[in-house]
Amino acid sequence: MKRFLCLLSVTTMLLACGQPQLEDSVYQLDLCVAVNDGTQNAWLRMDNGGKLYPTRDLSQDVQDGARYKIHYCRQGNEADDSTAFQADVLELYPIEVIPMISALDSLESQLKRDPLAIDRFWLGGGYVNATLSFFRSDQETEHTIRLVRESLADSVLTLDLMHFSHDDEPQYETSATLSFPLESIKEYPDVHTLGIRVAISENGNTVLKTYLLEGGCAY
Repeated sequence: MKRFLCLLSVTTMLLACGQPQLEDSVYQLDLCVAVNDGTQNAWLRMDNGGKLYPTRDLSQDVQDGARYKIHYCRQGNEADDSTAFQADVLELYPIEVIPMISALDSLESQLKRDPLAIDRFWLGGGYVNATLSFFRSDQETEHTIRLVRESLADSVLTLDLMHFSHDDEPQYETSATLSFPLESIKEYPDVHTLGIRVAISENGNTVLKTYLLEGGCAY
């Protein structure tokens, strides 16, 4: 059984230690997929279709096909809208990719789901992306995140985003960015509207809320 363990302080890779940041540099934060097939220096396929070629070799730092949040500064003319460009990479944060499943297994179906706090959902790079947070302890207990197909009705495909803490004590809040591949959602894009149902905490109670994702925006 694969679980998702949110330890951002461990998985963060600092790639620019000791390199000064220029005050007039403009750093951006985006999501991407690494291309590192050994035929050339690794490069990054941005969610908007652009190709980022790092000014330093990242071949030893990234895995081919893996997904990352990237903190970078584009080189050259900022007005240049070329889809291929060079950039200084400050940081890379590995992103957990979680395919949709049709149902929970027999053990997980008996677990109590725990609340999530949703910052936002959006479409990009062939994924449903989410920034969210939840409470955990400092015991490194593994938390499970699942995206489960629920139902199709009135042209809305409802997916259940489920969080299981496995009885971890809720001591402090931690955040994460996750990606769910659209290729695992067989009805998409024929069904253009996704309803993502989440258990959230509201006035001390855990309630279900559905976020509608259509055209790249959640509401």
